[in-house]
Amino acid sequence: VLIDFGAVREVTETYLLRVNGQDGTAIISPGYTPPEQAMGKAIPQSDFY
Repeated sequence: VLIDFGAVREVTETYLLRVNGQDGTAIISPGYTPPEQAMGKAIPQSDFY
């Protein structure tokens, strides 16, 4: 089952420059999200949690 709530956005250099320093909203599922990602410090290995 694939569910898309439209919560994904392409991150480009222009987008990063525009939103730098602004607060955002994280949409996570506790128990399915790596702890480092929940703290905002995701690393490439987080994809294999």
